Amino acid sequence: MGELTAAVLAPRDHLARRLSRDPVVLGGACIVALFVLLALGAPLLAPHDPSAIDPVHRLQGPSLQALLGTDALGRDLFSRVIFGARWSLGASALTTGLVLLLGIAVGVAAGYRGGPVDAVLMRIVDAFLAFPSLLLALAIVGTLGPGVFNAVLALTVSGWATYARLVRGLVLTLRERPFIEAARAVGGTEAHIVLRHVLPNILAPVAVLATLELGEVLLALSALSFLGLGAQPPASEWGAMLNDARSYFFIAPRLLFAPGAAITLAVVGLNLLGDGLRDAFDPRLQ
Repeated sequence: MGELTAAVLAPRDHLARRLSRDPVVLGGACIVALFVLLALGAPLLAPHDPSAIDPVHRLQGPSLQALLGTDALGRDLFSRVIFGARWSLGASALTTGLVLLLGIAVGVAAGYRGGPVDAVLMRIVDAFLAFPSLLLALAIVGTLGPGVFNAVLALTVSGWATYARLVRGLVLTLRERPFIEAARAVGGTEAHIVLRHVLPNILAPVAVLATLELGEVLLALSALSFLGLGAQPPASEWGAMLNDARSYFFIAPRLLFAPGAAITLAVVGLNLLGDGLRDAFDPRLQ
């Protein structure tokens, strides 16, 4: 494992310095950290209950009592955007975690075992990759019915194949390396070799891909909610907020701009962080 790590990754101290001095990574990390703090501290940071209806003060402009104004039901828009970070980022993180688990499991099994196992699993992967992921997710959630859980399940089913193919390629380059052969020679079981030697050497590129894909997952979940297939009212999810605000575009465009800006900023932060990590872990740039 040490041989591959030295060949592929920079030393830890050099890598840490490289990341700390990269403005792209720092900018992306600050944006992501801001939204994570908003999601975790939403009950403390939100000035009002995001679901509290106040018809008397509906569609009011920004004020000291409502920093971004109120929506068509009189709900505080600023509080809903803050709680939307919890819904959107939480569902995106859950989807990415499930995709990683399934993709890594299939990719490791195909790459390490090889032979018929590899052939069968890769044909299944090819079948899933043949469908556009968002269209497949739309078909699945349309069949299962609207809801956050069904949207997460649909995006998991439509997205795991990309990770499985990446992991398989990484494992294929590892399984014949000298340190893997040495582990077999001393009697290491397949489970021990995979857990102690294979997985630690593939986590870095997989983590970079997951960071890059997390923004796309957030966009896909927001798109499903915007179409009415994801989060349902009164959930303060950003895509659902966009859906609620469509009818008021000419009357109160800020109802669209607030959640739209949150989605854009979160995706930009995730992409910046992913791009910076990819450059930091790229051996051609070391």
